Amino acid sequence: MTSTLTSYTLVARDLPAALKRRAADPATARETAYYKAHIGKVTSVDDLLADRRLYAYAMKAFGLEDMTYAKAFMRKVLTEGTARSASFANRLADDRYVAFARAFDFSSVRTATGNDAIPAGVDQAPAAAARLTGQALARAIDFSGSAEVRLTLTTQDGVGPVSSAALVLNRDTLAHVAHDLAAVRPVEIFAAIQRQIADSGEAGLAGRVKVGLDIEDRLILSTTDHTDLGADGRPGGTGANADTISPGTGAARTLTLRVAAPSAGMTAADIGFGTDVAPDLAAGTVTDAYLRHPTRAPARQARPQSGGRRPAPARRRGDWRHPGRSRAPGGVGRNLLGADRARRMKILITGLWICAITIASCYGAVTWGGGLFAKKTEAYLEGLQYQKLAPINIPMIAEGKVQGYVIAVLVFTADARLMHTLPVSPNAFVVDEAFRQIYADPTIDFRKLGKYDITKRLAEVRTEVNKRLGADVVKDVLVDELNFVAKREVRS
Repeated sequence: MTSTLTSYTLVARDLPAALKRRAADPATARETAYYKAHIGKVTSVDDLLADRRLYAYAMKAFGLEDMTYAKAFMRKVLTEGTARSASFANRLADDRYVAFARAFDFSSVRTATGNDAIPAGVDQAPAAAARLTGQALARAIDFSGSAEVRLTLTTQDGVGPVSSAALVLNRDTLAHVAHDLAAVRPVEIFAAIQRQIADSGEAGLAGRVKVGLDIEDRLILSTTDHTDLGADGRPGGTGANADTISPGTGAARTLTLRVAAPSAGMTAADIGFGTDVAPDLAAGTVTDAYLRHPTRAPARQARPQSGGRRPAPARRRGDWRHPGRSRAPGGVGRNLLGADRARRMKILITGLWICAITIASCYGAVTWGGGLFAKKTEAYLEGLQYQKLAPINIPMIAEGKVQGYVIAVLVFTADARLMHTLPVSPNAFVVDEAFRQIYADPTIDFRKLGKYDITKRLAEVRTEVNKRLGADVVKDVLVDELNFVAKREVRS
């Protein structure tokens, strides 16, 4: 049987080999391949939560698999992000939520779409190209050391294939355009990007995307008209030689920019598009975390011999402790016996010494440590506590009859310290107040469907509950499920 310490030592001794073995596991390899193949298609929080397999993989990579069921909770974590100190993730006591929100910050993926022309009317406007504008650049950026910018730029005209190119700015790529690498100017950054777009060729973004620099030193990326001259490379022709014109404007034209992680040993720099790595380009970080996630394997047991008998412990030849041994000549048996007695005496003396130290320590603690055993108030962790309520069934009455039932599942977050001091749980107050708000609301008429300000109602529920509790305990009330079942659909 292999002990936990032995298993840990074997893994820690050669971590790359252990991760390689874990990655070769069929189930792990299958889930990792699925994640890498589909994370690039996810562009929003809703997309991530909708794909349960992808979402479960991400949660497990950050050690949050026990919270996979709490989608409303995780939606709030991802939606508010980590930029503000008062965001939901930053208020939680567990730092894993902050790491998760940073890894899946979809605001780091910038996407622009062109506009079709509006030929007539008050809103008349020409067709527009897809355009991305960065923040104003610093007057000088130091690229002489480890600073590096990696961007992935992608465009599509809605009909043709996706065209993309990787843009890299560091001391090597800027050496031919920058006068001083320790103080690279915005116009030199513009020239380097323009050169890399042109060098990407027809298979990349050459002729499809252009870069500009406005008077405020902001980089501007926009789509352009592109003409494919066909197989012969000359204007005109038919079949494979026919020309294909892709307009740079229109709603079908898109432009997407993703920030990639810097290469090993380099530091991310900002040229107006931030440094947050896009989730699909950070897939390697997530998969590494998934492979490092601890797994619980069953302990190995020795296989019994035929007939169900366990193998007997091996005996050493000439061992005096087992009967039937062959006594070694020359008094070896007596020497072994003497060594065994000495070893036992050493263990006995060590035990007596430990007992003496323990007794002396207890006596000293009782005599001189009067306040040592005084009862102390247990400290509670700061942060928010997540509570999910049971489904609430609320009858909807109109014209003196029950028209149906609203079925709501709510969750709420509350201050952990204040909840500990309350004599009663706030769950019942939240259920009661939600029932009152929905049941007594005259604007709800499911016979005439219309938009309903659920945010306002949830805020009123939180306010009324805190007023009844006499403290600001409940921080947020969230909707996990909300359905209406007509009376005719209810089985008797």
